[in-house]
Amino acid sequence: MRSLFDSNQTFVDANLATLYGVAAPASGFGQITLGADAGRAGILGQAAVLAGHSQPSRTSPTRRGVFISGTFLCTEPPSPPPGVITTIPDNPSLTTRQRLEQHRANPSCASCHALFDPYGMALEHLDAIGKYRATEGTLTIDSTGALDGVAFDGEAQFGAVLRQSPRAISCMVSNFYRDVNALEDASADTAQIDALGQTLTAKNYVWRDLVAEFVASDAFRSAPAPAVTAGNP
Repeated sequence: MRSLFDSNQTFVDANLATLYGVAAPASGFGQITLGADAGRAGILGQAAVLAGHSQPSRTSPTRRGVFISGTFLCTEPPSPPPGVITTIPDNPSLTTRQRLEQHRANPSCASCHALFDPYGMALEHLDAIGKYRATEGTLTIDSTGALDGVAFDGEAQFGAVLRQSPRAISCMVSNFYRDVNALEDASADTAQIDALGQTLTAKNYVWRDLVAEFVASDAFRSAPAPAVTAGNP
C-alpha cells in the first residue's frame, strides 16, 4: 500500500509519454518504469493530480498543499478569515515560493499557509500540467521542506517520506474505515482505527490482506447502518 506514494510504475499513452519524457507504448496505454531522474514518483507525480490542483496557467503550491494535507495527512485547514486577500501579485523576478513567503509575512496569512504551503512546494518542479521543469523561467526552484522533521527535496523524495510517515498511514486507514462504514466522522472509533493500523503493519502493508481481515471483523460486521435519506434508499 505504501507504494502509492513512491512507486516508479505508471501507465502512459503517446500524449502522456511526451509529458513524462519516456518512450511511448506501441499503442494505447502501456505500463512504464520511471527512471531515478524522472523527478516524480507515486500518486503525487501523476499529471492528473498535478493539473487538477493547479491554476489554469501556473502551479499552485497552496492548492496542492491543501489537497495533500487534507487527503493524505487528515489535516483539514481552516477557511481563510473574512476579508483576507487571497491573490498573490505577479512578480517575474521572484519564484512562486518567494512570492508565497512574502504573503506569509502577514501573520493572519501565515497561521494557515504554514500548514500546507510547504507540502505544495515539494511539487514545484512539476508545472501546471505536471511536466518536469528544471527552473521556473530562469529562476532556481527550491523544492525543499520537511514533514514531521524529516527533510525532502522534490516530489519523489516527498513521496518517500510519506511512505514512511506514521501520520500518512494512519490517515489512509482512517479514510478507509470511514468510507467503507459510510461514516461522515470516524473520530469516535479511534480504537478500531488504531487496531486496523496495527493489522496493516503486521500484514506488511499489503492492502488486500487488510481488507480481507477487515470485512470479517466486528468493526465492519457490526457497524451502524447509514441513515436513510431522500435519494439514498
